[in-house]
Amino acid sequence: MAKMSIMEIDRIYICKIEEEVKPVIINMYDENENTETRYVGFVGNHRWDLAIMRTAHFYGKSVVINLQSGRAGILNHEDLEEDKLHLLAEQFGLTDEEQTEELAEFLRGNL
Repeated sequence: MAKMSIMEIDRIYICKIEEEVKPVIINMYDENENTETRYVGFVGNHRWDLAIMRTAHFYGKSVVINLQSGRAGILNHEDLEEDKLHLLAEQFGLTDEEQTEELAEFLRGNL
């Protein structure tokens, strides 16, 4: 909807109509790909229900989804190194160091 405003400049009235600016959507990519998806449920000190999708789209990384929380990460083995575990915890919303290590240990053998 257009918005109209009237201004007085030196006794001359100017009618200004401003159009609403709608957000522009730019499609960056739209691809279909066959993926290999593995659904895994396991129990260590915590219960895990994961979906692991192997895809070529993310440069050889896998999409890992925690089906309980809906949190996901795009991971490879380098992302599971000890000095990067804080990033894994952040991606999956884990506050317990033991939980983070348990997930990382499983993923190291299953990505």
